[in-house]
Amino acid sequence: RFAKVQLSSRLRNAGIRHDGLTAEDGHFTFDAVTPGIYYLAALKPTYPPAFYSPDDKPVAQPGAAIPIAANQTIQNLTIRVRKGGVIAGKITDQDGEPLSVPIALRRLSPQVPMTESPFYFDVPGYYRSDARGEYRIYGLAPDDYYVMTDNTVSDAAMALPNGRRRTYARTFFPQTEDPMQAVPVTVTSGQERAGINLKIRTVPLLKLSGTIAGPAVSDGYVSLRLIPEGPAALWLQSETTGGSGGHFEFGEVRPGRYW
Repeated sequence: RFAKVQLSSRLRNAGIRHDGLTAEDGHFTFDAVTPGIYYLAALKPTYPPAFYSPDDKPVAQPGAAIPIAANQTIQNLTIRVRKGGVIAGKITDQDGEPLSVPIALRRLSPQVPMTESPFYFDVPGYYRSDARGEYRIYGLAPDDYYVMTDNTVSDAAMALPNGRRRTYARTFFPQTEDPMQAVPVTVTSGQERAGINLKIRTVPLLKLSGTIAGPAVSDGYVSLRLIPEGPAALWLQSETTGGSGGHFEFGEVRPGRYW
């Protein structure tokens, strides 16, 4: 009851989308639909997005195509939803004190890029542990998920006696700062995976500098990116800078391996 329903043609930025809400009995209706090829999806809190399939079985996005002709009436379409999974745990610092920090999930299965999806779902992509360090992420589709803290360098940065600064290390389940050693958490439909805890230590922020030589720097400016090493599913926000005259400097970088 009261689930959001979307009827959408391909490419949400260049197509047609109708939005509706189911009644208490789960029924929905879209009137005056322009003829075309459409896809149908439903979304409700605590459930992952679900997509229409003619055999009523859960399918991946975008689901089965629905051709709609002029003056045509299509009835009795059914969308089967699955109960969402849950990942929960607690985040503490190296002394066991609770921490409120951003948390990121990275699904192991390839996802449909937003620009190629016919749907728009207001699904949270940002999570945070509370003042007790506890978090509970619900409504997850069955999949394997990497769990990691996602604090930026500037989050909770603290001054050191030598004038440098330190911050919380980016930490991956099951308690590693090396993304290559991260282990995904498997979640099935309706399953709650509790006890996915992380302990974060503080690390000094380092400086990386150097020079680029060659014809590419003839215009006096080069843009650089510093990307954490690891599988593509684990790549997080990269650090960027620009160099003048071939010289570059990354002022505050966490210890680790980078491209």
